[in-house]
Amino acid sequence: MALTPPSAGDVGVRIERGACRVFVAFDVGNAIDLDAAEAALTAVAPSRETLSQRRRNPVSLQFRPAPVQVTLPIEPLPVCAQSSWRSTGEVECTLFDFGAISVAYRIDLAGVALDDLPRLAADLYESASLSADARARVERLVNSLGPSVSRASVSAVAEDYAVYELCALRHQGGDDLAALDRHAPVLASILRAADEPLGRDEIDDALSCRACYGARDAVWIDWNAAMVLDSAAADTIAVLEFANVQLLEMRFIDDRLDGVLDRSYHVIAVGSAQPFLQRNRDKERRRLASLQIDSVMLFEGVSNAVKLVGDQFLARVYRLAARRFHLPEWETSITRKLDTVQSLYEKLADDQANRRMEVLEWIIILLFVVSIVLPFVVGGGK
Repeated sequence: MALTPPSAGDVGVRIERGACRVFVAFDVGNAIDLDAAEAALTAVAPSRETLSQRRRNPVSLQFRPAPVQVTLPIEPLPVCAQSSWRSTGEVECTLFDFGAISVAYRIDLAGVALDDLPRLAADLYESASLSADARARVERLVNSLGPSVSRASVSAVAEDYAVYELCALRHQGGDDLAALDRHAPVLASILRAADEPLGRDEIDDALSCRACYGARDAVWIDWNAAMVLDSAAADTIAVLEFANVQLLEMRFIDDRLDGVLDRSYHVIAVGSAQPFLQRNRDKERRRLASLQIDSVMLFEGVSNAVKLVGDQFLARVYRLAARRFHLPEWETSITRKLDTVQSLYEKLADDQANRRMEVLEWIIILLFVVSIVLPFVVGGGK
């Protein structure tokens, strides 16, 4: 990407309307009954999140089922202990049926200079205060949902992502997109959370995943953050939030399968050394089958929550996010591990069947021996 440096008379870019949204996602259980959750949250006026179809996208392009979203009042939170940046007095929690909750904080950027955002990005990088508040808030929310959450347990792993929403800018000359193009090094520093100048290669890589719908809007997507230039970016931001949740669930499933494989290998090894511990192997086979079903159901639920395929704008945005988050690689890894779990289950099942056959053979041999010896014993007694 060719960089156009600012002109000598360019005094910079200032944000007239905009916000930074910080998403923190958690896995909270096997599944969430969204209808029951909506009924349980009537006191906070829940709503169903849908894509607005502002642009020309297929009417069928929607979340299936639509997530439940609630807005809660909070005390404004500092981004980190040393930062002057603070969140607004509201937080949005989005509940997905496959057992995930995404917490969204908003930081108002009205009147902020673009050159000040790299410092905010550096402060936001794995912000401890927002992550801690999000975890506590999710735990309280899960407790209030009760049986709406199946096998409730807030995961230790979380996934955060920042989206900078620029609705209107103030600058000298040209349209907003051209103004941002002139400040490409600053954009790259924001996306990479780097509070220092970046090299040309790093700038090109940070800005390489870009999509435009019109002549004056754009979205830049990187692994740590995204920037959206649009006066109405709700749909784009919803897709980016979903991609972050999907990454969380891919990591969660992958970690779970690693644990299943380690335990299964151990059971098989112990079973080979101690063949009489059949009961433990039967118990592990049932546990393996249960975890396999849970992982497959979660994997399918996450993958099929929304069909973002084709050439429409939101599908392109999702593909760029998936590429940055390495979602295809995560899917390949999970599919391979699910296949390995299936082969281990079949091995345990075959081993159980073989042992049953061995027991039956010994019983038949014993009965045959008894049938031969019994007449002599009975005759000897007479």
